[in-house]
Amino acid sequence: MTRMLLLDSDLNHAEVLTRSLQAAAYAVTACSDIRSTLRTLSHCDFDILIVSSYRAGEWKTYIDHIQKIIRKKQEPPRVVVLARVYRGPQERLDAERKGVRLVYER
Repeated sequence: MTRMLLLDSDLNHAEVLTRSLQAAAYAVTACSDIRSTLRTLSHCDFDILIVSSYRAGEWKTYIDHIQKIIRKKQEPPRVVVLARVYRGPQERLDAERKGVRLVYER
């Protein structure tokens, strides 16, 4: 079973997303803030890390902190940024430069 860590400060959105992922047979651990996400990431291994963000630029700061931890892991998780608003091609380019995948939610 694929293990996922979800960082989403919107509790209602996190609950809906978690239920959807669990229905698709993923094991999901949800965190509502960056501190708990970093702590969980330090102590457990995950296959995928999803950072859900609706504020412009917020995910970039989170990714910088997350990459400090996953660099030390033998098998780091794949990182996906789930954006709710399209902010132009520059945002996708920023994600690629940081080594993460940017996906827009419909």
